[in-house]
Order: sequence, then C-alpha cells, then structure tokens
Amino acid sequence: MEDAGDLTDRQRRYVEGLARGIDSRAAAKGAGYSDSYAKVAAHRLKKKPAVAKALEAIRSDARREVVYDVQEAVKEIDKAILFGYGSKNPMSVAKLLELKSKLFGLLVDRYQELPVDLKGALAEARGRVINVMPPRAHNSLSAVQVLTSPQPAVADPAMMSLSADGAPKWTPLSGD
Repeated sequence: MEDAGDLTDRQRRYVEGLARGIDSRAAAKGAGYSDSYAKVAAHRLKKKPAVAKALEAIRSDARREVVYDVQEAVKEIDKAILFGYGSKNPMSVAKLLELKSKLFGLLVDRYQELPVDLKGALAEARGRVINVMPPRAHNSLSAVQVLTSPQPAVADPAMMSLSADGAPKWTPLSGD
C-alpha cells in the first residue's frame, strides 16, 4: 500500500483539478488519463489513501481560510433585520427572513418542468378566435344590400354595378 504522503505526478494533478472544482472525470482527463480510462481512473483514485489524504488536507485548509460561514451570514442578516424594523421597511425584513430561512434549510426553491403541447394549444386558440376582418371590397352585393334592395338579386353581375356611394345600381335588360 502507498504511503499517504506520496503522490504521483498524475495523482497530484488530479487532486489539484478537484480542488479547483472540476468534476472527477474531467480532473482525471486533465491529469493525463485517456478519455476511455478517465471514469475508471477517477473512481480508483478516490480510493487511494494518498489521494484521499491530499484531498482532505486541501479541504481542511479551505475551511480554515474561510471565515465567512453560515453563522457569520446569519449574524449580518440579523443586523439587517433590526435595521429594517428600525427604518420601518417591512419588505426588506420579509426578504431577509426568507433568506435566513433558506440558509437554515427551512425553505427550498422548487422548479417543476411541465410538458407543453404547443400545437394543441395553438389549435385551441385558433378555434376561439373570431374573424374580425371586414369583408373584402368587390363588385358583388353584400347580404345587407341584397335584403334592402328594391330590385331582385340576380346572378349576372353585368346587370348590376355600384354607384359612387357604394349602393347597387341596376341596369335593366334590353328588350324587356
């Protein structure tokens, strides 16, 4: 078994990659392992005592260096809440209480993905739409003109024309 302090060059690069926040497989690739072997190497490297000890040393150093933790954040939030109460700003107090609850794990943001049938929704929307476009202007009679016209409606458009004001103008048949 390896001594916990001895790391090969590849193992050292793997540990450094993990310390920078790279995932295990990418860290193994970055350390020089082949793409096909990177997943296996990452799994095996984590079990080696020297690698585990090096990772723990980096993590403990990071914990010592980080002085701002959840408790420090809560202290600052409590000060801000008191300020919010003092300045009579209930919205800031509510948001700060929400943040504090999230830090303690009492509130969790949830996101839900729902499938959407766009084609069906568009077809349903089209079915609800009323055609509000005015009828096209042309030389034929409208329903209102036919119903109010003193002359009977005829199928021959040559007998009918529109006057300047848009009213139908009847031309009598010759020989009648």
